[in-house]
Amino acid sequence: MKRHNAQRLDQIERQIQAIEAAILAAVEADADLASRFAILTSVPGVSAVTAFALLIAMPELGALHAGPAASLAGLAPIARQSGR
Repeated sequence: MKRHNAQRLDQIERQIQAIEAAILAAVEADADLASRFAILTSVPGVSAVTAFALLIAMPELGALHAGPAASLAGLAPIARQSGR
């Protein structure tokens, strides 16, 4: 059972690496995405996987100013008050 589980984990790891390589190839094929990816990964603590997630979830990233981008990401402080 342990051997079977280890083999399955190895298979999953290979599949993850293949998916990451395919996403990276797609990003590198587009000059605009490649530029934004390079900027994101230059930030300390932002890995390739995090940069992929940001580029996929926020295609507007890099085309917006800081305020609208923060609002889109749900990070802008917005007062939610009713009444006066």
